[in-house]
Amino acid sequence: MLFRNTILQQSIFHLNPEEFDAEIISHGTHGKLRHGVICPCQRIETGAPRINCPSCRGVGWLYPDGDSDTCETYMLSSGRTVNAKLRAAGMLKEGQEQSMALSKAQIMRGDLWQPCGEVQGVQQFIRHDLQQVDTNRLRDTIRRQSHTDTVKIPAVRVEKLLYPDVTKIEVVYYENAEGVATRAREGVDFQLVGREIQWAPGAGPPPGKGYTCRYWAPTSYLVEDMLPSWTEEGGQKMPWKVTLRRLDRIQEADIAQYPPQVNG
Repeated sequence: MLFRNTILQQSIFHLNPEEFDAEIISHGTHGKLRHGVICPCQRIETGAPRINCPSCRGVGWLYPDGDSDTCETYMLSSGRTVNAKLRAAGMLKEGQEQSMALSKAQIMRGDLWQPCGEVQGVQQFIRHDLQQVDTNRLRDTIRRQSHTDTVKIPAVRVEKLLYPDVTKIEVVYYENAEGVATRAREGVDFQLVGREIQWAPGAGPPPGKGYTCRYWAPTSYLVEDMLPSWTEEGGQKMPWKVTLRRLDRIQEADIAQYPPQVNG
């Protein structure tokens, strides 16, 4: 009687992937999944992407800007880890996030996950009215110049924030002519046009001096360090197990159209 009235006597049951997908949609995060493709700029001697590649900016991945290459989906995060390691050149931060993607998702290494509404805090240092020569062309310019050449003043470097679609600039401080930190007022001393900071006439730091920005910007994650894990139960495809790495931009080379986009 005990055996007949327990689950041991019942028929075999299997997990339903549709129920797991419903939980991911109900409790997960909505966002965009952009399908990546390896950039063909790989160096022949190392197989690594070319640092000065104009298409991928040295990242090694391209993201076609098309409807078939971008889809709206859901992911359910199960945990995040952030490690900070001290190095001779400074501090290196490494962070990962474990997530579950829908069973029907088409996800590969190199794909980009952009959750809707998620932002991260950014601290950025910028120098004002900096004139910088392109080091890639400096040697060729010196070799070809003559004493009869007209001196060309390098163009002033455009002062851009590292991230697009900034949600909020909290505070900006600059160093004045006396070397004292001074707070700037948005809309009075400067304004943000796209990603470019434009100072009002007579406002802001002197040329060559720096200023700092504290702001909030959208977050992106890359499927790179670990391959998405295929899971299956009873011959049915279950949700993907995905390891994501947050993308942090640290220099001018990370900007432009990063994440890189190509047509077609």
